[in-house]
Amino acid sequence: MPILEKLLLERCKLRRVPSGLAFHAMALKELHVYDVKHLSSLENFPSVVHLEVFRNIDLDTIRNLPKLQKLVIVKCPKMKVLEGMPALQRLNLEDYDMETVPRYLQDVKPKYLLLDCSLTLLTSIAAGKSSPEWDKFSHIQQVKAYAHGEDGPRKWYVLYAREPFRFETNISRYAIRQASRNRTTVAYLRTCPVDEGWLVGRGSYADKPLPLCELFRCNAYHLVGWLGQACLHCREAPRTAAPSSDHQWIEAAVGLRATSYYKT
Repeated sequence: MPILEKLLLERCKLRRVPSGLAFHAMALKELHVYDVKHLSSLENFPSVVHLEVFRNIDLDTIRNLPKLQKLVIVKCPKMKVLEGMPALQRLNLEDYDMETVPRYLQDVKPKYLLLDCSLTLLTSIAAGKSSPEWDKFSHIQQVKAYAHGEDGPRKWYVLYAREPFRFETNISRYAIRQASRNRTTVAYLRTCPVDEGWLVGRGSYADKPLPLCELFRCNAYHLVGWLGQACLHCREAPRTAAPSSDHQWIEAAVGLRATSYYKT
């Protein structure tokens, strides 16, 4: 196969690419892998410069493609590892179900990133340096990120350039602030412990256990400002710093519990 320059793998039952393929296909420049459901990795293609992977649901690793210049990844939800791509120039990433920007972007250094994602994720990206996504893409020279609108594709955008610095979006500041509040609330609900024996609230929330920080926010108004800066059990809350000691959390919890007893 010394003259093979382009290869398409589509809807086949491969679990791994034959080890001898890359060695024998020394002229292979383009590799396209579509709907190969059980393939978990693509590795060691020394001559490939263009790679496209579409809807490969088990694919989690792409590595050791020293000449790769363009990589297109579409709906590969398990992807975790990108490495060994020193020549990478362009990365196109499309997945409208992503909740966050993939961490593997920090392991590669393309000059250009094209991202098509959900409006929820794009709104998070639009927060710029205050976004929890910022560190994942800020090292890339040029980023174009888009989300569809009701009246057409790619209605919403974020445009970023590293040098000279440029950051533009047509998403409103109000939407960005609201999305930030929603992310924080979700982080609280996902990560804070629930005191099953402490049932508080009235109306629709009566007799329902809540995470401790939610109890603080609802019942101890003097702690709301503190929670906005630090929450010991909310490590996923963006850009927070832990309290100086565990005692601050314990004292607040004990104080709030005592207050609830007085009210009952």
